[in-house]
Amino acid sequence: MLCRTYHCDFEARRHWQIVEDRLAGRPYMLGEHYSIVDMAVWGWGSRLAYMLGDDRIMEIYPSVDRLLREIDARPATERAQALAASHPFKAVFDEEAMRALFPQIFAPDPD
Repeated sequence: MLCRTYHCDFEARRHWQIVEDRLAGRPYMLGEHYSIVDMAVWGWGSRLAYMLGDDRIMEIYPSVDRLLREIDARPATERAQALAASHPFKAVFDEEAMRALFPQIFAPDPD
């Protein structure tokens, strides 16, 4: 989902500034050691330019960019990306996809 409203854009940038501030002066989110928190940042951060519609967004968040580039260079990241590339994923965002992603929306109303 693209972030195109003022509030959405503001909140996304505010949250990413928190991540940027946290990474400034330390190699990883929790300090000196790579963790699952960094993996989560990578998972979302790699889509940041697309979500915010700004190809230069990483200039605003240089510490986030540094972390993403470091994680991209890891052999495990390359293997994960190759694995994802070897499987066809549904590209159509239709009702079937919505039901799989958001089953709570389609759940029957409780009596």
